[in-house]
Amino acid sequence: MAVRYCPHCGEPVAYAGAGYCAYCGERLEIGRAGTGNGAGSGAWASAAHASETHPYRRPLWLVVGLTIATFGLYWYYWIGKSWAEMKREVRDPGMDPIGHALAMLVPIYGWFRLHAHFRILNELLERVGSPRRVEPSLAVIWAIVAALVNRGAIRLWNLIDFTPDDIVFALMVDWLGTLLLVGFVAYGQQALNEYWDTVEHRPLRYRVSVWQWILLAIGGFSFVYGLLTDLGVMAASFILASY
Repeated sequence: MAVRYCPHCGEPVAYAGAGYCAYCGERLEIGRAGTGNGAGSGAWASAAHASETHPYRRPLWLVVGLTIATFGLYWYYWIGKSWAEMKREVRDPGMDPIGHALAMLVPIYGWFRLHAHFRILNELLERVGSPRRVEPSLAVIWAIVAALVNRGAIRLWNLIDFTPDDIVFALMVDWLGTLLLVGFVAYGQQALNEYWDTVEHRPLRYRVSVWQWILLAIGGFSFVYGLLTDLGVMAASFILASY
């Protein structure tokens, strides 16, 4: 089988149906992808078009699952990764994905960087004529509320008397913080998916990588274990309160 190379960066193409280079992210346009020889290039290009997947498109169930699986740490990865993806689109070398993700840890300054994140996403959507828009100010408020709820949930466990009502309230606050964070990531990714689909004029697919499946499996087990633990604590508190 002939080895095929990306015409943009020269790296080998991962698989025959790839629509985008896994190294540089550029689109492997029909008829442009290099091969070890000229034979079969047209057939391969047609196959790439038919089974095209996008390296940046992520289904919402995946980002939701990874956010839960990593106990919210995926949020920082998503901020940096999506910033890098938008950097390629706007072609701005000054956009630093790692610095941008770390800025989320800086009080107040991180809010301005988050606002810039969704502002650029909005500009991309407008550029391709998509009707979808995101609200940068809403995203900032959303992130602030999620952070406050999550920190409040941690402190709440140190303040309650572990009565049934207190435990139920603490668990509800804890779950609310998780839902807010999950919703935030899904809000941004949905807009990004809309951008990629609009650029290509059709819905694109996404291939889940091995490490993502592993994270989902480990995180899913941890989530179920934590949920059962919470329910066990809740049941024990009601039983003890009945005596």
